Amino acid sequence: MYGAVQFYNLAKDLDFKPIIGVELGFVLDANNDYKVDAIGNICLLAVDKIGYHNLMKLTSFANTKGITTKPKIDITVLKQYSE
Repeated sequence: MYGAVQFYNLAKDLDFKPIIGVELGFVLDANNDYKVDAIGNICLLAVDKIGYHNLMKLTSFANTKGITTKPKIDITVLKQYSE
């Protein structure tokens, strides 16, 4: 998510429609330990400002629960920030 605001502003200045998103690891329960190869991926896109803020919250959660550089979220936190 670093540089997303700068990217958004530059794209708007160049008359491009910026798409802000993130790919995160996805598991059923983030409290359980998973091997890195057992973690799936999910791609999330922000539709508006609320979505952008939710992506930042999800990314922060994922980075604190990651395993060996593999950020992950689970269904509970995804529902919490799904607006």
